[in-house]
Amino acid sequence: MQSRDFEKRNAATQDLSRRFVHGGASFRSRIASGAKNNAEIRGGRPKVDDKKFGRVLAMAPTYVGLERTIRYALLRFAMGSDLITE
Repeated sequence: MQSRDFEKRNAATQDLSRRFVHGGASFRSRIASGAKNNAEIRGGRPKVDDKKFGRVLAMAPTYVGLERTIRYALLRFAMGSDLITE
C-alpha cells in the first residue's frame, strides 16, 4: 500500500462498512482473496453490477492490508503514549 493512497483506501473501507450495515452488501470474498498471496490490495476492478461499488472494492485493502494498517496504527499510538519504550 502506497502512503499517497492510504487515506483513499481507508475511506473505501469505511464506505464498505456503511454499505454492509445499511444495505447488506456482501464483500467478504472480495477482500479475503488477497490473503492467498499476502497482498495488501487487490489488482484490477472486480466485475459487479454497481460501478460505484466496484470502484470502492478496487480501492479497499484486503484483510491482510487491514491487519497491517491496524498493527501500524496501534504501534504508533503505543509509542506516542509511552506504552512502549525503546
